[in-house]
Amino acid sequence: MTTEHPEGLNPRNTVRGRPRTTGTIQCARCGRNAGKTRASWPEGKICGPCFTVATRTHGTCPDCGQHRLLPGPPVQDGGPRCAPCAGILHNFHCTRCNQEGEFYRRGTCARCALRDDLTTLLLTYPADPTAANRLIDVVCQADRPESIITWKRSAKVQTLLTSISSGQTPLTHEGLDSHRETAGRAAGHLRALLVHHGLLPH
Repeated sequence: MTTEHPEGLNPRNTVRGRPRTTGTIQCARCGRNAGKTRASWPEGKICGPCFTVATRTHGTCPDCGQHRLLPGPPVQDGGPRCAPCAGILHNFHCTRCNQEGEFYRRGTCARCALRDDLTTLLLTYPADPTAANRLIDVVCQADRPESIITWKRSAKVQTLLTSISSGQTPLTHEGLDSHRETAGRAAGHLRALLVHHGLLPH
């Protein structure tokens, strides 16, 4: 069975992001103590990092044969199971796109939350609604939408994006170059996304 684990994260390697807190609650998966848990599943209480790994692992369930989210215990024979087969009662389906994963905001996944934010930011007064929608589609295709949500919180990024949407900055390499002094890193990140998805030439 092949499972698609989130890159760089597994129950024994949780050094990415914020340092782990300590507490009196022991995680049933990694055995570490935590100040609070993210879920209580049939095997016991699950800490935040292990919950994140579980809700980002997809593959073919060894019990039912469906390709879907596999939040079940990874140590069982055959690997992790889907939620129903593992006895996990939580519904992981996004209420917007129906994809399974961790909820980011009010029952929606991070990708749908990102689309909502970009729609508010870029489609309020767009000079070219078609171009603005294409920009939203490209940005929402990022591998890790959570990182794009964090990236766009920057005032420089929001200024750059709204300038493009309003038509003040053309959606070209030259347009992005004009922000080199004020938002060089933001412009470079956006340029990489646009080139990768074919909205700008190399």
